This record gives sequence, structure tokens and C-alpha cells, in this order.
Amino acid sequence: MIEKNTCMWIIFDVFVIRYVYSTGCHFHGDIAECVNTNLMEIPNIPGNIKELIFTGNNLGTVTNGTFKNVDNARKIWKLILTANRIVNISENAFKSFTKLTELELSFNKIKENDLKHLLRTISMTHHLYSLRMNNMGSKTINEETFSLLDKTPAFDLYLMNNNLETFTINTLSRLQGIKRLNLDNNHISEFKLTTIDTLEKLEISHNKLNTMPDFCVGNTSNSFTNKLNALFLNYNQITSIDNCSLKCLSTLNMLQLERNTITSYPTRFLSNCPHITVLDMRGNIGHYIKVFPLAFASNTLTVLNIAFDGNAMYIFQSLPNTF
Repeated sequence: MIEKNTCMWIIFDVFVIRYVYSTGCHFHGDIAECVNTNLMEIPNIPGNIKELIFTGNNLGTVTNGTFKNVDNARKIWKLILTANRIVNISENAFKSFTKLTELELSFNKIKENDLKHLLRTISMTHHLYSLRMNNMGSKTINEETFSLLDKTPAFDLYLMNNNLETFTINTLSRLQGIKRLNLDNNHISEFKLTTIDTLEKLEISHNKLNTMPDFCVGNTSNSFTNKLNALFLNYNQITSIDNCSLKCLSTLNMLQLERNTITSYPTRFLSNCPHITVLDMRGNIGHYIKVFPLAFASNTLTVLNIAFDGNAMYIFQSLPNTF
């Protein structure tokens, strides 16, 4: 009995090996991975698959017909098409993926007009939770990219490493339902906001900002972002921060300003952030910095990361009264 079972398992393993070899894909439960095999088309994908990871291949053009070998596209909720040399993509390319919630198109230099029309269709027919379009080339993502969005998208949007220099109010106005926006590793020197009531997390690290973005509506204390709880501005060129900089960030829980050029921490500069729990300001200027009395005074702050390389007597104006 043991010998028969052993024989059956050997036959099964041989079948799996042949199947992987012939398709260029690996199958793990309900996940299919077709990675770095230079495939020019998507091979047969079984009907039980819910996640399709097709990266490092050579599709060139993507239409609805590209997925003809996917047995049950309606079951797939996660589709990753990273680095497939995609240049052209039809607006109905993902028509069959009716339950799609996560889509990644990173490392493809898709034509601007194709991408613009695709996003319009997606916004009308899908309910994405996450859309990643990182490293798309300097001419792919711009103000026109989101200009045709018909419905408010309610997803996390990743636009890292796209050589963006600005991100305008016109662009933001098309993203009214967005929850998380990641603009890390671009060349953004100016970031102007408009009202986005749904935004919870904003990441603009590794850019060229020299001032804190203004989160106030006009000269009022009303905020453009009434739900923002995490703000990441690491590795920019921001030179100063005070309670006016944080005036309209009353919902903020986490603030990261690591590796900027901030030269002073004013008294009670966190006073407008009554819910702040985490503050990271490591690597700002070092021994040139000045920390004023009660600079970090807060009833809610539980995690503080600061690091200086100078003499504490010169940095802290009153060390016992800093917190």
C-alpha cells in the first residue's frame, strides 16, 4: 500500500514539473506566477486562480483578447503586469476581470492616451482598492493622465519614480475619493492641495520640497484633508517647521520629516496636532540645530525619533524643559 501511494505522488510531481515547464508559470494554490520567462502571451491559467502575477515578460500590446487563455478571469482579484514592455493598452483590456481590486502596471512605458482612457474605463466599471503605476517613464504620468476619470476613485494610488516635478490642483481634483497617495522618489518641488476628504495617508518622501505643503483652505483653519492621519516627507529640503506649518493637521497621528534641513524646533510646535503619536525627525542638520523649551510638548506623543551629532548644551536651549 505504501509503495502504491509513493508511486502516485511521483507521477503527480512529474505532471506538475511538465506543466510548469510548458507554460512558464508556477502555481501555488490559487496564485499563478509567470515571472521573467520572456513570454509573449499569457498561457493557460486554471479557473481556480485568484492572483495572477505576470511580470518580466514581453507583451507589448494588451487588449481583452490578451487574457483569452485565462479560464475564469471573473475570479481574479489581483493582477500584476509589471515590466512587460507594454506600450499599447486598450481601454477595455480588463473587461473580463469583474472582481479586480488590485492592479499593478509598473515599469511599462504605456502611451499617455491609452492610459488615460484605460483609467476612465476602470473608474466606471471596477472597484479597485489599489493601483500601482511606478516607474512608468517621464512622459507617461502627467496632469492629463487622470483627466477623464468619470467616477471618484476610492483606491490607494502609487506613482513612485515617475520623474514628476509638480502635482497640481487639477490632478488632485480628479482623485477626490483617494485614500492613500504615494509620490515617493520624484522631483516634486511644489505640492498644492485641494479638498480631499478621504485622504488618510500622504507620502512625498525623496523629493525636492523646501517648505511644508499648505493644508489650510485659504487663511482659515479648515483643512483640505479632514482624515489625514499619516504624513511622510522624509528626504526633502524642508528648512523650517512651526505650529503654523501644522495648523490644519488636527487629525494627524504620524509625521515623518527625516533627513531634511530643519534648523530649529520652536516651542510647542506640535500644539495643533492633538492626536500625534509618532514623530520622526532624525538627520536634520545635526550640530547646527536649536531645540527650544517645550518643543516636543504633547499629551499624546509616544514615539519620538531625533538624532543630533552636536553638543547637547548648544542644541537644547533648556534640556529639562524640552518635553
